[in-house]
Amino acid sequence: MFSKPENPFRNFFLFLLAAFILSFVTSFLLVLILKLDLKANDLSGNIPWLQLPFMLLGEELFSFYVLIISLNFLQKNPQRMIIATLLSAFVFAIFHMMTYWNGSFLLTLIHVLLLQGCARILFNAAGVRSNSLYVPWLIHIVFDLITLGAISYF
Repeated sequence: MFSKPENPFRNFFLFLLAAFILSFVTSFLLVLILKLDLKANDLSGNIPWLQLPFMLLGEELFSFYVLIISLNFLQKNPQRMIIATLLSAFVFAIFHMMTYWNGSFLLTLIHVLLLQGCARILFNAAGVRSNSLYVPWLIHIVFDLITLGAISYF
C-alpha cells in the first residue's frame, strides 16, 4: 500500500470529486429531506492544521488494516472485496460515533454510516484503484480541510 501510486492525479481528482458529491447528496438527504439534527465535528472551524495529516494517516492505516485482514479472511468468497470494503466502512463509521454524537444512538448511527461510512467506501476505492495508501490519505486530508473549514462559515 506504500507503493508508487498508479494514476495518482486522475484517481485523486476523480475520488475527491466523488466524495464531495456523495457528501453533498447525503447531507442534503439527511438534513433537508429527513430533517435530522446532525451534530458537526468539533474540529469545524478549529482545525489543528499540523496534527490533521497525522490523525488522518492513522485513520487510513487502521481502515486499510481492516480491509486487508478482511480480504485475507474471506479468501474463498467471490464477493470478498465488497464485503471487506463494507466492513471497513462500518468500522470507520462506528469509530466516528462519539465525534458526531447528538444524544440519539439511532440518529448518530444513521449519520455516521451514511456520511463517514460512504466516504470510507470511496477512500478505500481510491486506495485500491491507485494501489497506494498515499492517494486516499491525500484525498482525506483535502476533503476534511475543505468540509471542516467550510462548516465554520455557515
